Parts: sequence; C-alpha cells; structure tokens
Amino acid sequence: KYQQRLNLRPRKTLGFIQPDIIFKEQLQHAKSECCSY
Repeated sequence: KYQQRLNLRPRKTLGFIQPDIIFKEQLQHAKSECCSY
C-alpha cells in the first residue's frame, strides 16, 4: 500500500513525473534493446 503511494507520487527530481512511469519506460527501453538483433 505504502510502496504504491510513493511510486505514484510525482517527484521534483524527475521533472514532476511519477517514478512508476519512469520505471516502465526504462523497462520497455531495455526490452527493446535486448531483443533486437
């Protein structure tokens, strides 16, 4: 419950973007680099 509240709260250091969104974008980027030959 608390983890979700923290991850859905926008952060000033991230340009007021939610950490959860940043994580999902990075994960998607890593998957696309990993499997593209």
